[in-house]
Amino acid sequence: MELVVGATGILRTEICRLLTQAGRPVRALVRETSEPAKLGALKELGVELSYGDLKDVASLHAATSGVDTVITTASATLSRAEGDDLDSVDGRGTLALIDAAAAQGVRHFIYTSFANIDSDFPLQRKKREIEAVLEEGRVPWTILQPTHFLEVWFSPALGLDVAAGKARVLGTGERPLHWVSFQDVARIAVAVAKA
Repeated sequence: MELVVGATGILRTEICRLLTQAGRPVRALVRETSEPAKLGALKELGVELSYGDLKDVASLHAATSGVDTVITTASATLSRAEGDDLDSVDGRGTLALIDAAAAQGVRHFIYTSFANIDSDFPLQRKKREIEAVLEEGRVPWTILQPTHFLEVWFSPALGLDVAAGKARVLGTGERPLHWVSFQDVARIAVAVAKA
């Protein structure tokens, strides 16, 4: 059984789709407040839903029970839920998930982070803190560090509006940026889970 944490985002949903397509049993840790359409889409894929929250330790132990692999891409960066912030979700919540995985005998913990950025900011600090904990080896781990998702960054939300003929230049426009498709990251996560 594979557990996908935060399964209603674009990357997480694609991971669930690929795993179920490969005939793998999948459980998703989701909130009861998640959008019904997103939960319905997961159910249609054959994903078992485990209701909980990274801030609810008991739900993490229930979700990781009988699981071989945990794949987490969860973050509070886009959340508007009460009590969600980098400390409660990306920090303490992810640490609690690692603890639950270790206690339940999970054989592989796949953590989605991002490539190191030459700047100091709270999300990067949290990601590096979690990576350091994983590297202590309480549970076998893989850390994925993709770069910018082109489906997100090449969108009107972040300044590329093809229909309106507008594009926002990031920085001076002189430094190269590297892009990756969330679909490729999902394929890598699934390949790592099969290993």
